[in-house]
Amino acid sequence: MKWIALCLLPFALSANPPKIVVFDFGGVIATSNYHPLATFMSKTMGTEKPPLKKGPSGKKLKEMFNHPPYYWEAYAGKSLGESWIENYRQKQQYLLDPLPGMKELIQSLQELRIQVALLSNTTHGRAAFLQSKGAYAPFNPVLLSCNLGVKKPEKKIYEILIRTLGVQPGQCIFIDNKKCNVEAAKAIGIDAIVFYSAEQLKQELLKRGIAL
Repeated sequence: MKWIALCLLPFALSANPPKIVVFDFGGVIATSNYHPLATFMSKTMGTEKPPLKKGPSGKKLKEMFNHPPYYWEAYAGKSLGESWIENYRQKQQYLLDPLPGMKELIQSLQELRIQVALLSNTTHGRAAFLQSKGAYAPFNPVLLSCNLGVKKPEKKIYEILIRTLGVQPGQCIFIDNKKCNVEAAKAIGIDAIVFYSAEQLKQELLKRGIAL
């Protein structure tokens, strides 16, 4: 009888799989590599070090790397030329470096008719850049800290998430690479997983009745 029960366990798990899987973005869907662009900017803007500290009005320059080329022409006070713009755009691609297997994992969830949503801490500049690259396209809804006025791991942002989704906390799963954000989600009843890799996440989802 015990053997039969163990065999039936996967079917029991899949009876009521979660309705929605909510993802963090940075460190889960993609990462950012600022070094190629920072080095390029350092050489072409004539600074001694890659400009990663502060820019005009105290704004962090690595946040400004999301801006279009004309911003930097204004910053430099001159035309930078087509060759510079082409190199800038090429290096800018490293600011969005998808993590292996995650695009396919999200597509598999959608094929199972499981809703995928996004809850991310970010700035308006970074969000605009990612939006322009189509990075948010798979997700609905897209909830961003810069628009909500609150960020993870504050309790309020998870309450906004649940209210926006229109489900009970136990009906969704939250994925984040930061343990503090995961623990905060669990504190209000959301099932949450610390992310390490796409393969690890597949195994965690399988335990919850989602076979990818």
